[in-house]
Amino acid sequence: MEKSGVKQQQGAALVIVMVLLASALVMALVSMQTALIDERLAGNFRASIQAQMRSETAASEALARWEELDWQGAPLLDAPETARFEEYGTHAKVSTSHHCPQHSCFYMPVIYHSERWVMAMGATFEGSGTVVAQSAPLLIRRENPHEVGAEAAVVWQ
Repeated sequence: MEKSGVKQQQGAALVIVMVLLASALVMALVSMQTALIDERLAGNFRASIQAQMRSETAASEALARWEELDWQGAPLLDAPETARFEEYGTHAKVSTSHHCPQHSCFYMPVIYHSERWVMAMGATFEGSGTVVAQSAPLLIRRENPHEVGAEAAVVWQ
């Protein structure tokens, strides 16, 4: 009688060990999936930050070259939040910054609320050339740009 009791205990131990191993495997798989998602999120965040920094680079260059800009034929900008890099990046008035790799940022004169503004945008591309992330349009203008002897104030939006 003693031998059959020992065999039942050994069988129960096997089941318990199998359940523990299965639960450890499930926890490991969930942890791996979470790590992969976190890595993808970090990559997307990095791409969006790079795009924003590139738009700021283009905006700085636009300020340095303000006197060279030509608003004749500049596009009207109604809703900057809807502007897309692909849409404006090929416009005739676009100037690309030589500080951004692969033409990943630009600036251009635009008319916004009947005033002269410069719109700057940046983007991050993947290997095939498709846009991974783009910055929000960065709008700048100079107040009193033609006032002699005074520094023009810069307005960012």
